[in-house]
Amino acid sequence: MRNTLAVLALAPLTTLLAPTAARAAVGSEFTLIDAEGFEPPAYNEFFLGTGQLEGQFASTFEGLGATPWQQIGPPVGGTATIQSGVVASGAQALRVDRAPGIDDQWSVALTPFSVPLEPLVIIDWNMLVEPFIGPQPFGPFFGVEAYGDSGAGSLRLASLGLDATTGDVLYRDTAFGVFETGFTAPVGVWNSYRVALDYSAGASLLFVNGEQVRIGPFEAFGVSDFTEAAITAAAAGSDPGSSNATGTAYFDNYRVYETNDFTLLNPVDPEPQAGDFSGDGVVDNTDLNLLLVNWGNPASPLPPGWDGDPPVGALIDNDELNALLPNWGVGVASVPEPAAGVLLLLASAACRRRR
Repeated sequence: MRNTLAVLALAPLTTLLAPTAARAAVGSEFTLIDAEGFEPPAYNEFFLGTGQLEGQFASTFEGLGATPWQQIGPPVGGTATIQSGVVASGAQALRVDRAPGIDDQWSVALTPFSVPLEPLVIIDWNMLVEPFIGPQPFGPFFGVEAYGDSGAGSLRLASLGLDATTGDVLYRDTAFGVFETGFTAPVGVWNSYRVALDYSAGASLLFVNGEQVRIGPFEAFGVSDFTEAAITAAAAGSDPGSSNATGTAYFDNYRVYETNDFTLLNPVDPEPQAGDFSGDGVVDNTDLNLLLVNWGNPASPLPPGWDGDPPVGALIDNDELNALLPNWGVGVASVPEPAAGVLLLLASAACRRRR
């Protein structure tokens, strides 16, 4: 069983942080934790023979420090490893595998803890959750959870993640379990996530692909500091099947920073991925088929199924081909190359000049 909760509207609350330093110019950022895209040389996919994340170092405090990642959970639990096969950008990303019946986290702890000088702490990352089909109704949950510590131990402020079975966008609550936000996101493709901690209001705002999915108070009331943003693999339901569900997710472009730029809390319409004509978040055969079927046709009105990257000119032609080919496979873990005959046909068409 899993709880479902409507998105909560929240009025501004009393400011929690007293000014401790002169505020920077509006729009400035100060990086607290930067995984640097899990890229080399900072991260090595052969570290200790496995590429394990724990023991490798993240850049902290605007590059002035370097703090090791640590695993929070049983030593025989899940794994987090650097790999180069599935990436959102660059050459490497993080793979997280959940073990049955065990909840795991990997984090960079800011010691002793950080009292933000700016009202907002923003946690950004990209995540691809592999779809999981099994007997369990839910899960696993993959995401990131933010914590603070006011002297009484580590307390969760907010969480945001995705259910690998259902595609539900979720958050977790210590007292009440796992909640659905009422939103979904596609599994098997890269999505962008943001947790915004508003210390001036004691509230967290959650975003997926630029869309706000929830606003609510900090889970731990009255916490005024920030200690970590833990990458999390956990159960997404309380039933035995969901508790023991295994799964895999990939994380990339993880970064935590403080800022006074409240425009970051405004929902945005993300720019469509170049070559993703269908609008499903990936560039693959679906987009190739749309291009072939509509080659040479007028771009307006848009053809049926063309819900993503819009045509450039008056006709569907070389401009769209040039958008598709260099982005082939973006957004999906594994996609077959276009057939050689199709590429030859497209190359021949591209050589012809339209008058």
